[in-house]
Amino acid sequence: MSLPYRNVPNSSQHDRPESPAIGSSERPKAKIQEVAGCSDHRDKDSLVGSCESFNVFTGLINYPELLFEVAGHLDLEDLISLYAISRDFHNVMNTRFTAMIIYQARVQSPESSRVFSFRAYRTLCHGDPSGQQNEGKVTDVRLVPTFRWLRMVYFRDKVVQDIIRNLAAAGHMLPPRASLVLKKVWMALDIGTNAKRIGLFHNPALWSDEDLYIATMFFIKLDMRLSDPVDGCGESTFRKMMMGQRSLSILCTCLNAGGRLRQLDIL
Repeated sequence: MSLPYRNVPNSSQHDRPESPAIGSSERPKAKIQEVAGCSDHRDKDSLVGSCESFNVFTGLINYPELLFEVAGHLDLEDLISLYAISRDFHNVMNTRFTAMIIYQARVQSPESSRVFSFRAYRTLCHGDPSGQQNEGKVTDVRLVPTFRWLRMVYFRDKVVQDIIRNLAAAGHMLPPRASLVLKKVWMALDIGTNAKRIGLFHNPALWSDEDLYIATMFFIKLDMRLSDPVDGCGESTFRKMMMGQRSLSILCTCLNAGGRLRQLDIL
């Protein structure tokens, strides 16, 4: 009589650990903890070493796009100081000098950067530090805006806002577009001859009918402010003298002084 066949496990099957069932979350814990402990120890050592040697600014230098985004929120004086003391930032900015200056102007003063284009102010430009040449003239290095142009853009934006605020404080309100129109007026004052100024005002692409209307409104309200017998200087020709200057900063100084400056003070 034959005995039934039995599947007797061999010694290798006794030594082998039981594998977890399919779908269960159990895992061999001892070996995993051992490996995890070794890797955590190595990761901690490498993390401490990398933290000691890591520098945020040095990391941004390797990514110019991020560097420009961060630099766009810096004040002008901080940007100039960073450009002067950091060799790495100096070299990176020289490769993209025009893009950096224009981006800075568009972030801080978008209207002024469009009205006072650096191409119209040759004295506020210098040769490209990267040595890029003009497309038409191979022998000439192209001109790029400088920090002086950027400083001018910031200054004029501040002066225009002060003029509008002083007129509003005296009860002479102007529409929101007046800021852009005053900057266009200042741009016209920079032109040396009346013939070119007339051509500028006759250009509908630069001066629309709405701009001319707001400019006329500004002159009328400025007359009312300066010719006021109590709060102003009481002279009707004072506005002509103010607008005959090459800069609106003198008008801003007059309004900040309460409009009580005399013609002798201006001279």
